Amino acid sequence: MRHPLLFSFVALSLVAACGGSVTGVGSSGSSGSSGSSGSSGSSGSSGSSGSGSCSTTTVAGDRACVPGTARANVSIGVVIDASDGCLGCFTTLDACQVAVTGDKITLGMRATTCTTTDDIGCPAICNIPMVKCSIPPLAAGEYVVEVAGEGQRVGFPPRTLVVTDDGAETTCTLPQHGSLPDELDGSKYARSCSVDEDCVVARVGNLCQPCACPNTAVATSAASAYASDARARSSQCTPQKGAIACAACAPVKATCDTSSGLTGTCKLEPGL
Repeated sequence: MRHPLLFSFVALSLVAACGGSVTGVGSSGSSGSSGSSGSSGSSGSSGSSGSGSCSTTTVAGDRACVPGTARANVSIGVVIDASDGCLGCFTTLDACQVAVTGDKITLGMRATTCTTTDDIGCPAICNIPMVKCSIPPLAAGEYVVEVAGEGQRVGFPPRTLVVTDDGAETTCTLPQHGSLPDELDGSKYARSCSVDEDCVVARVGNLCQPCACPNTAVATSAASAYASDARARSSQCTPQKGAIACAACAPVKATCDTSSGLTGTCKLEPGL
């Protein structure tokens, strides 16, 4: 993890435009196939009696969620969306596109626009494009989840989906637009220790600050729970627009401070 030399903050906002329907809900097909049907447009061409034509385009997304630790061999429900932009008139989102290739999962959005010869008005309002995706049952392991069109996630760890046989989670949700995921509260993780080996470095607080460095230490007994929570939150961060360069973090190490008694407390200290 690194601290930013250049940080460009972009506020998330809703953009008004002529709108069709923008929420598609579908189940995943086999690897590389699309899901089931998406939603229909409130002003789309399906209700038009005039002749016309339809075309399909890719909608770039830039935000997604993953469960902290998902269950193996069952479908996993996730959500992807775009932080800005609206669909045009007579446009609907298709079902989520899901492709699983080895340990890489790619999620994408497509929209269908149908023109009509009828004189039909178009509402001057729409919602942010969003679809719910169903990832097919996966074997236990680690998978990198990418959203088509999001670009590089500079300053953030890869969006990683960890699947285990005893995992409890099968779904996740995104926070409301304009809101960041909840900050990670470091006080919820155990810090008791006896020796330095009982401690690991961690990062808590706002995980959507790019290039941030470790800022605390937790007990190894809490490391699994911490890692799960950190994965879930950082997965929801939107990549920053604009140039970002990250410098190396200062070296740190997790140690066990036993100065206050027999039971020590994990702490972060400068490393070599």
